[in-house]
Amino acid sequence: MENKKKRPILIEVVKESDTGKFVNWKAVIPKIQNVKTESKYRIGLNAEMLYRLQQSLGSNQVRLTFYEGGSKPIQVEPLNDTNGKYGIIMPCN
Repeated sequence: MENKKKRPILIEVVKESDTGKFVNWKAVIPKIQNVKTESKYRIGLNAEMLYRLQQSLGSNQVRLTFYEGGSKPIQVEPLNDTNGKYGIIMPCN
């Protein structure tokens, strides 16, 4: 049988007036009826591969450069790099 001890639980209640208001995220998302027909580009990315590429470039922030057409490689480069390092990642369906 386990020895279960009673432990105090701390619950912190924060009022909105103490923290401020969050951005109205619904206001910044465009109202699109059909994403497939109204969006200019839609791509799929393997987030794990993008993360590994970002880590190998040694940067916390990266710039993605998209080329015309949905099946072309996406250039990934460190945001503040002047050494010319970059990698590519292929979009997935």
